[in-house]
Parts: sequence; C-alpha cells; structure tokens
Amino acid sequence: MSRRSRRCATAAAAALSLLATLTLAATPAWSSPGPAAGSSAADPPGGEPVVVSLDDFDGYGDDAALSSLYPRNTNGGTNTATLVDSPFDAEGEDLGSAMRFDYAFTNGYSGRSRAVDGYWPGLQAVELWITNGTPGQDVLLQLSDGASFEAHLNDVAGFDPTSTEAQRVRVPIEDFRPKSGTGTLRTSGITSFALYVNQVGAGTGGTIVVDEIDLLFDVAPPVPEVTFPVTELRTDGAGNLLTLLAEHAVVPDGARAVQATWTSDDQAVLRDATRPEPKGDFRAEGRVGVDLHQVRLFVPAEDGGAGTTFAVDVDTHLEVEVTDLPAPVDVVDYLDAITGTGMLSAMHHDQSYANPAANDVLHQRVANEFGVYPALYSADFLTGQTVPYRENMVDEVRRQWDAGNLVQIMFHVSPPQYTVAQEVQGGWGGDQAHETLPSPNRIYSFLYEDQWDELLTDGTALNENWKLRLDEYARLLQPLEDAGVTVMLRPFHEMNQHVFWWGGRPGLDGSAGLYRMVHDYLEQEKGLSNIVWVWNVQDLPDDYGFADGDPKFDRYEGLEGGLPEYDANDWSSFSPGADYYDVLSVDFYDVEGYAPRHYEQAQRIAQRDGKPMIVGETFVFPTQDEIAAQPDWSLAMPWGVRTWNYNTPQAMATFYEHSIGAAGLPRFTTRDNTATPTATDARVVGVVNPHGYEVAALAVRYSAPLPAGELDPAAFAVRADLDGPTPETSSDGPRTVVRAFTAAGPDGAGSPGQEPAPGAWVVLELDTSDANAAGTFYSGTTQTYDLAAAYSVTQVADLSVGATTVPASLDPVAASAVDTPVVDEYEAGTWAGPGDAFRYRLFTPHAYREAPDDDTLYPLVLTLHGTGETGTDNAVQLLGNQLSVAFAAPERQASDPAFVLSPQRAPDQDWLTPSGREALVGMVKDLLDRYPVDPDRVYLTGLSRGSRASWPLLAEDGDLFAGALLVAGGESAELTAQIADLPVWVHHAIDDPTAPYGLTLTALEGLEHAGAVVTRGEWAGNLPRDAAAARAQALWDEARAAGSDVLHTAYSPGTTGTPDRLAYPHSSWIPTYANPVVLDWLFAQSRDGDPAVSVEASARCLAGKAYVAVRATNDGGAPVGVTLTTPYGSRTYSAVAPGVSAYQSFASRATAFPAGTATVTVTAGDGITTLDAPYDATTCG
Repeated sequence: MSRRSRRCATAAAAALSLLATLTLAATPAWSSPGPAAGSSAADPPGGEPVVVSLDDFDGYGDDAALSSLYPRNTNGGTNTATLVDSPFDAEGEDLGSAMRFDYAFTNGYSGRSRAVDGYWPGLQAVELWITNGTPGQDVLLQLSDGASFEAHLNDVAGFDPTSTEAQRVRVPIEDFRPKSGTGTLRTSGITSFALYVNQVGAGTGGTIVVDEIDLLFDVAPPVPEVTFPVTELRTDGAGNLLTLLAEHAVVPDGARAVQATWTSDDQAVLRDATRPEPKGDFRAEGRVGVDLHQVRLFVPAEDGGAGTTFAVDVDTHLEVEVTDLPAPVDVVDYLDAITGTGMLSAMHHDQSYANPAANDVLHQRVANEFGVYPALYSADFLTGQTVPYRENMVDEVRRQWDAGNLVQIMFHVSPPQYTVAQEVQGGWGGDQAHETLPSPNRIYSFLYEDQWDELLTDGTALNENWKLRLDEYARLLQPLEDAGVTVMLRPFHEMNQHVFWWGGRPGLDGSAGLYRMVHDYLEQEKGLSNIVWVWNVQDLPDDYGFADGDPKFDRYEGLEGGLPEYDANDWSSFSPGADYYDVLSVDFYDVEGYAPRHYEQAQRIAQRDGKPMIVGETFVFPTQDEIAAQPDWSLAMPWGVRTWNYNTPQAMATFYEHSIGAAGLPRFTTRDNTATPTATDARVVGVVNPHGYEVAALAVRYSAPLPAGELDPAAFAVRADLDGPTPETSSDGPRTVVRAFTAAGPDGAGSPGQEPAPGAWVVLELDTSDANAAGTFYSGTTQTYDLAAAYSVTQVADLSVGATTVPASLDPVAASAVDTPVVDEYEAGTWAGPGDAFRYRLFTPHAYREAPDDDTLYPLVLTLHGTGETGTDNAVQLLGNQLSVAFAAPERQASDPAFVLSPQRAPDQDWLTPSGREALVGMVKDLLDRYPVDPDRVYLTGLSRGSRASWPLLAEDGDLFAGALLVAGGESAELTAQIADLPVWVHHAIDDPTAPYGLTLTALEGLEHAGAVVTRGEWAGNLPRDAAAARAQALWDEARAAGSDVLHTAYSPGTTGTPDRLAYPHSSWIPTYANPVVLDWLFAQSRDGDPAVSVEASARCLAGKAYVAVRATNDGGAPVGVTLTTPYGSRTYSAVAPGVSAYQSFASRATAFPAGTATVTVTAGDGITTLDAPYDATTCG
C-alpha cells in the first residue's frame, strides 16, 4: 500500500486543527505510517511517530498562489518559487506537485518564508524530501517563535551535502539552534517556517526542489469537543457573533471560544469570515443563517502562563435572530467612556508586511497563547525596506477594521529632505553624534535650526518636498476613508525625545508646530476626514533634554543651529493644542516604570483638554495593582515581538485575561471630520483686572476646526443679562465685541494680543468699559453674578475664514461655563484649626505641580483681604481685586514661582481676634510642614481691613515673615514700635475717605521709633504702568542707598485708579498690585541674605575648536541675576528661577587654551556675590 493511501482522513481534520492551523493553499493533514484499519491517528501502533503534513504542495492553483504563501525575503537575493511535478519516489507513490526554488544571492543569502499558526508542543522533528541542484551551498530550515532558530542541513545527520540526488531528510528539533544569542525554541508558539540558502565561497545561486514537508510528533494530544445543543439563537442585544458563540457553545471547563470561521447567508446582517475572526459584528437586525466551520478554543495553562488553543471543526448550522442591536459608537467616545472602568488590549505589528497572510501574526500568537485577540491593531508607515509593502499594511488595517477592531498607524518615517523615492533607502540608524548630525536618511537623525525653520515655512523647497511626502501618505490613507475605516493616526511619536529628527523642540514653532502642519494638510488640503489624531510623548528621566544630565544631548552644546536645552517632562510644551488631537498617548520605557508622577501629569492634561489617555507603547505590562492605582489609562499597547522577552508568560496571561479583547468591543461608527462648523457652546472668560472682576471675552466652540484668521466682530451679537438683588445691581443689554479670531482652545482667551490659530474655537474679546462688563457687584460685601446664566451669543452674519464659510444662525448659544484664568488653578479648602475655621484658596506653583518630589523650595505669600470680600463663597477674596492673583499670574510666576495662600473670613470671623491670628499663624506653619516652602521667604500682604490686621500679626509673629506689603490700613505707633528689622512697603491714598491716611503715618512713626529708616515717595495713583514702575524703582534705589528697609508710597489726591478710569480713593490696591517693581521688591526680601548658587566650568572640543562651558545652578528658593564671564566672552541672565541653570558655551576660536577660571556674578535683592569656577587646559584636533 502506498504512503499516500495510508493517510488517516477521519482524524486528519481534528489533529490538524490542534497542531497546525496553517493558512491558505495546501491543507495539511495527519498521517501515521501503517495504522491498522479502524485505529486512530492519535494513537499510532508500534510507537510510530504521528505525522502532520506541513505542506505537500498539491493544493495550490498556480505559481502565484504558491509565491503568495511563501513570499521572498526582500533583503536577500532574488528567487522564484514554482510548482513542478514531484521528482521524488516514495515507494512508487505519485507525490503530485513539489516546489522548485531557484535563487541568487544578495547580502549573502536568499530565502522565502510562510506564516504558520503553529501550536506544536511535542514536536520531535521536521522531515522533507529535497534535491540540491547546487551542492556546497548552506541550505537551512528556519522556525521562528519571535526569535529565529535555524537548522543547517549540511550539519544534519544523514544529509549528504555533496549529492544532487533525492534525499529524505529528518531534522531533529534539537538541530534548530538560535540564529543569534541563546534560547530554546518554543514549539508551542511557532509563527513562521522558512527555507533559506546561505552563500558559501564564490557561489552565485542555484536550485533546490522540496516536497512532503512533515512534522513528526510522539503522540497527538486529544482534541476537545465543541457542540451547540441549541442552534436557534437570539442575540438580545449582543453585538457580535463571538459573544453569542461564547454564551451558547458547550466546551470543556475553563475553555473559551476565541475565534471562528463561518459563512453567512445574508451579508447585510453578518459578513463571511474565511479567516479566523475574533468578533463578527452584526451589521443590522434581522434573521441570518450561519454555517459555522471552525471554532478556535482556548484552554488556560495550569501554571497561569501560555495556554493551548485548539482549532476545532464543528460544521454546525445556526439560525440567528439579531435583535436589540446596540448602536455603533465613535472611537474617541468609547475610549473616553471606558476611562476608569477598563483597559483595552493591543499589539503593535513590528514584523514584515511582505506576506499578507502573516500581517497579524503577533495578534494571532497572543490569541493562541493567552486566549484574547487584542482589541487594537497597530501598524506603521515606516521607512526603508518596508516601503514597498505599505499597501499591504493598509490592506491589513482595513481587514482589521472590517473585523470590528480598532486600528492605528504610526509614522516612523524618513527626514523631510528625502523624497518619496528615497524613503526606501531609509532606516532607523544610530543615535551617536557622527550618525545624526549629518542629517542622514534615518529616523534617528537631526535637523538644524535653519532646516527646521524652512520645513515649517510655506513655499520653501524643504516644505514643498515634505508636502509631496504627505501627498504619498494621503494617497495610502485615502482608500481607508473610502472604505469607512476610522484610523487612529499617531504622527511624530515621543515628541519630547530629541533622538528623533522631529523631537525635542517645545512650543508651537517646534515639534507641535510640525504636528499641526500635518494635521491641517491631511484634513484641509487632502480632505481626509476619518482620522482620530493621537498625540504622543514618552516618560523620560527628570534630567532628559538638559546637557548636564543627558549624554546624548552633549552633541548639541555650542553647536550652531543645535537644539537648546528643554524640559522633556513639561509635556504641555509639546502639545499641539486640544483641538489638534483626540487621544493623549504616553510611552513607558523608563526603568522607573509606571511612575505616579507620569500618570498624574497625563491625567492633568487629559482632564484639562477633555481627552482619553492611553499607554501608547511599552515593553513591560502594567501589573493589576498599577492599573488599579492608575485607572484612567484606557489602553496599553506592547511593542511587538519583544513583549515576550520582557514579560513572563504568567504576566502576559494576567494582563490579557483582565483586559478587553476584540470580542468585547462595541461596533464603531466611521468618523467624519468634514461637517459644516456650527456654534455649539460658549464659555464666559472672566479676568481679575486692577478694577476687579470683569468679563473680558467669550470663547465660542464650533463643531469642527476652522483655519486661523481674524473675523468680523460685527458677525457676533453677545448679550449679558446680569441679575442682581436690586435694580441698582442689575444690568441687561448687549456687550461690545472689539475683536474676533479663531483659536485652538479657550485657554488664554482673556489675554490681550493672542494671535489667531487654527482650531474649533472663536474668541470674542469684549470691551471692559461696557456698563455690564462686571462679574461682581457690591451689596454690603462683594458678590458674584451667575455669569453662565447671564451670557449668550448669536452668530448674526456669515463667517469666511480661509476656504471655510460658516453660515449665520438666528439661534443664540447659551454659555455653559465660566473660566477665570489663574483663579481656576487655586485649590479650595477649610482650615480645621487651631483657631478660626477660615475658608481658604491655595495656589501652588506650576514647577511644584510638575515635580512635587523636587528639592526646590518656593516662597509663600499670605494675603489678607478687606471687609468687602468677607463672605462664605471662598471666591471673592480672589475676584474682588488683584490682592492674590497678582502673585499667581503667569508673568509673575515665571520670575517668582510661589505658593499663594488666600484665606477668607466669614461675617462672624475677624483677622484681629486672638483666634483669627492663631488660625493665620497655624495655616502658615502647616504649609511649611506639608509643602516645599522656603521658611526664609514667607511674605505677608493685606489691604484695608487686611492691612490693619497685618500690623499686629507682624508685631507678634514677625519672625515668620521676610517682608510685608501693606495697603490702605494703618495702626497705632505703640503697636508698630514693636516691629523691628522687618522690610515693609506701605501704600495709601492721601484722600482715602474710608481708612484714614493719618493712621498709616502713625504706623510709620512707630517703626521709626523702633529704629527703622523710612524712605518716602508720592506720585499719582493713575500713572501709566511704565511710569509707575519707574517711580517705584527710584524709591527702591533711594531706600537701598539709605540702608532703608521701610518704604512708603503716598498716592496723590484725586488720582487713585488707572490711566483710563478713576476709582474710589480707598482703592489704593489698584496701582499697588499692578506695579511690577513693588512685587519685585517683596520677592527680593529674604531672612537669609546669601544666594545658594553652585557653579562649574569645563573645557570641551567641538568640531576641532576649544570651548569653555560654564553653568550656574540656582539651588535657592528665589530668582537671582547671573553673569557668566570668561576670557572669551560673557553673558547675563536677569532672572534665573529656582532649580534652573544659566549655561553658556564660549568659543575660544582656537584649537587650544590654557587652564583658567570663569567668574560667576550673582545678584540677589540688594546683594552681589562673586563665585569662581576653574577649568582645565585643553587641546583639540
């Protein structure tokens, strides 16, 4: 009996399903030599091996089908795979077709591979027929489990490398050895089988023929059974077939259905699945007949690691009634909806796209080993040898979406100076200076500043070349839009990392600007409307991007056109803006792991911008404890095949078991970003101006982004109906729109001078001299209007901006919220004692929020409001005037980052009572204990009643404070005489009718009795800002010259207010807190007079020239002025913030210089300190 006639057809399908589950073309089958009639292939007699046919080459329609299943490795030599009559004689049996492999060498080898879905535990050997028409070359078989293992036939026992005759070769599994490194082939996770020939000597090519490639096992494991007792099924809200199968299939305990193949009799309800699919979305309600062919059944491992997947043929017909089908959802809405409730599984395909049948090989491996087909498929445009297969990648992305999965495409592409044709020559490249600085065709590369500016400038040669590249990417993306695919696009990943040509450039003229350019070009110029935009950064060490902590950054020091230092952990500085991205993505590769500080920063940004957040890339999965502690991540994506190197099977199994797989996804809608923009919402923007709280702008949100541009203010009608408790406090009517322009978001809408930007917002700047501009009113105390209820806006005329026209609408859009920049950043709380239970607001500096564990100490400003801000709303002490926000404003925090504590007293409380003072002192001491507050830089400021209350606080607890700024409130000389050696600047209007000016003079007399020298000045309270600052600076200079720590400013009668508007004369705080020099004076005070600055200097060589690099780091808690001086030049920095370095590399313009000393001059307050930093001699070249 011939060998072929002994194949056991009855057991073939089940055994094949277990161990081979190969794809396309020739169907593998089980065989056992010589079983008796009726015996099972799973139990061969006489200890004969169980044989599975990997390929007998008989099932291919033509050569093209064969080549498609066995694609060529394009990095190697050219070759062909063709079908020929089998030349092998197996006991007289006709073996049908064989594969002829004609090859030539490039790069020393030539080969072809096929994807397999190989769960092959117990594999003992691979056996095949072969004739080698070109003896002497190195013929090898390769199996891959993610890493490659090779068996060289010349080294296999029984193979004659000199023969051209037919040989039946058995290759033991032990002969498959790692191609590189060490390791053991994992036969339960084989992903590909390959045939290669390596060049030996002067060989140029040759021919081999192979046939009957079999897998040999000792035993065939039993195949579990899957049955469906009920075949009439009703979905009752289930959205996909796999969910229904999992509910109704009878399977062994612990097993679960993961994938299936089927044929549908109604494609409108359910499309066919010829390849195993993990979901099977129902497309519509109705009745559908389903011929179920095969079910992939996963059985978990007993050790909690990689389990077993069986492909079980079922051949069952189901009748399915699809009812209550859930509506499809938007991708971003879904990611947002699962925030805090679940984490999606994912996998990035970092393998070749050459073989369409293998383009989900890693997804399939996860499904086979861990019983979950990942929910997101991630692909990449890439560069270099992958470029010819981009269309294959796009086809797989479409297939995945059609199967109901989420899809993503990344953007690791060549630098912009290379053409579309040159991209095939690109690569990853190294990241050392000599590799990146020449701007090679590599992902790890560098653009000089002039190149970067040219890239972002429309019409330049580099800009135009880049747009041709974008045209190519758009061409590839267009079929996805045509097919209704919503694709998550992630250009320029890890934007805060400078090793990539696009990275390490903060600001909208940097990396974020390039992101915006690509966004606008693909959407506005190319018309793509199906994109979910993903913005990505990476967790990086604290010192990344700074020359003193990042060796990779040293290459840019002193380099003309190089990158300046930047803060890689200030992710917001790389943000393209809330209207330019849909999903925040953070890559985790730092050895610190899933550090809470990274999660907290991501959470702040995501909540601010209203976006979901995902773990964009990782090698190491988060643990379940980490996921519980950081629940807002909606997805975690491992980076390709290396996932198996960085995680134990148990860790991978745990993650996938607790994540949402493809079958758990809903149906998704196709995104369309091209709808006509309409106004959908409005936000009132209030600002605390010198005269108080006023509505300065309205931010109107549109349903789609608009191009950047100025708009006609007359196109908008804004109305404010302010309802107070009395007719005198009520005011209804229109507001005057003085300027209208597009913006990326509402942030900064109240700041004058903002430039138009593309985005979904329109900012309407309002005239604050309008009668109804106020945000507060006075009725015994200051109170706030319900501004959200008061404001509405109507677009009364068509808008034209760029190529976009927005039709007018007669429907007013009501405001939904109120934004008050700066004020909204304060935290609210209530003091629990000792003393009065004051409500309070606390502003924390941005630098502290970004790095709460940093050693930097910050000043603290305690503010005490006046009687007018008394209340219980814990708000008007911030809104009534600039007492507090002057210290929290961005321009002040930029030079003097500080904590600001602003308590509010209720009507039954008082600053002046013993319990009130006890509470104030207790609150300051509590902050000193709980926050990084510099005890030498605690300041006190108060106005009116708050100023009056500050004097006894200074008298009794003056050792807490480094200085005080007091406005419109004095005290008795007897009390103030108890205050000694404490800097105070007192401001008061001479004609104040509420708090007598004479009481301030009395307070100053008491200070003089205590030995203080008072420096006095008088000027108008409504001077322009620069003039007022100059008068304050002159008074400060006079005080310094006189050795005076006490200053007094009197505002001339009838002048209190601003140049454009006078105010009630009691309002001395208007000119005081608007004067930058007055605030400079306060922050210059310290109980510790010597600045803490560390200095260093070093000699360096760059491009054959010698440089002196000098660094001065402010280790103290206050800004300082720094001047760096060397024999080769000097540079001055006016205000170096705490924790920040002043750095300069000075060119000697020579190849050598002797040892020397750099001088660092530090200015802090009234003091000047000189420090030396020696450096060594050096010779370059």
